[in-house]
Amino acid sequence: MLGYVILGLSVLLVFVPLVGGYGTLVPGVLAFLARGTGLMPALAGVGINGIHLLFFSDFLRFNAASGMRDGVWTPVVIYVLLILVQLGAGILLGMRRFLPVASDQRSGAGPSRGST
Repeated sequence: MLGYVILGLSVLLVFVPLVGGYGTLVPGVLAFLARGTGLMPALAGVGINGIHLLFFSDFLRFNAASGMRDGVWTPVVIYVLLILVQLGAGILLGMRRFLPVASDQRSGAGPSRGST
């Protein structure tokens, strides 16, 4: 369920001018809490947020670029942190979805190697 909320917020924020880039922080942080069947929609939402920040958020990019030119690093730090939150959430969701969990192997869940 949470994955679909993240996906919906991500799509909605693409169409919100100016503050939509800053708003990507909310689904990015929520993505760290996604579990179960909501992993794939949450991963799609994080991907949409990343594409939004990198390609469609001109306000944040130009603000960061002008901050670098003027020696004001706050907009640069904000832009980089927004991207890092999405990247971290995407990596965590990908690990949860595509890598086996070690606790499942230790608890005896799933087929064992010695059984016939």
